[in-house]
Amino acid sequence: MLSELMPGDLQVMAFAMLRTAMNMGAALGPLLAAGLILVDWTCSTGWTRPAR
Repeated sequence: MLSELMPGDLQVMAFAMLRTAMNMGAALGPLLAAGLILVDWTCSTGWTRPAR
């Protein structure tokens, strides 16, 4: 579908941008999920880190 929408001379750039976006999502998605889990964990349980 992407190849049908893009002119021939821009297809390489379009596919490169698509792959970059997918790779960034695959790399950053789990990190974002871990951060959201930590925020929800601390807010919903009232848990705080122990003082050192």
